[in-house]
Amino acid sequence: MDSFQLAKMNYEIAHSDYSNHVRLRDNVLLIFLAASGTIFGVSLGTAKTNEMLLIIPILALGCSILVAHHSIIIGMVFEYCYFELNQFLSTEEINNHPPIIERSIAWEKNRESTIRLRSIGHSIILGAPCVVAILFNWSHAYTFSMPATNGLWLGILCTILSVIIIYKMNRDRIKSFRVAKAREQKHTSLEPTEYGKGV
Repeated sequence: MDSFQLAKMNYEIAHSDYSNHVRLRDNVLLIFLAASGTIFGVSLGTAKTNEMLLIIPILALGCSILVAHHSIIIGMVFEYCYFELNQFLSTEEINNHPPIIERSIAWEKNRESTIRLRSIGHSIILGAPCVVAILFNWSHAYTFSMPATNGLWLGILCTILSVIIIYKMNRDRIKSFRVAKAREQKHTSLEPTEYGKGV
């Protein structure tokens, strides 16, 4: 098996892994929304206790970590295809071969904006139920009922950490790609016939 065929096989495996992690990341968000809805229903309907809602920010923190985990792996797979595999996929002796999707003009133009939009969306999905839960329990900030007050401030802390994790993860993905892209362009300018052929 030559290097092109091996790179092609690895590209297909990488894209399958990419799709799996996108699906798993979306499932985390769906599970969080379902769990939040259930907690709201039990807390405000059956149990009639607002304090139960403070479980939601803790769940949000755990889900934000899982979302960040999957997003980091997605970014790693993307960079692997973009920078490493592309060198081998672009060496096949075929005239006017199409670029891989990661190198397409449309993807290049919109890549960072999609990451930023996704960051905002994830922050809203994870943060909105937490804010509502905190507002339902805001009176505990003044009553100093120790378990409930501690739960309130823990909920606020978890909510802030959740948003920070999502923001930092997406910012780091953009930064990592920019650094790798600058390194590639530097190598291309120094060795135009050997590095980045076909780009």
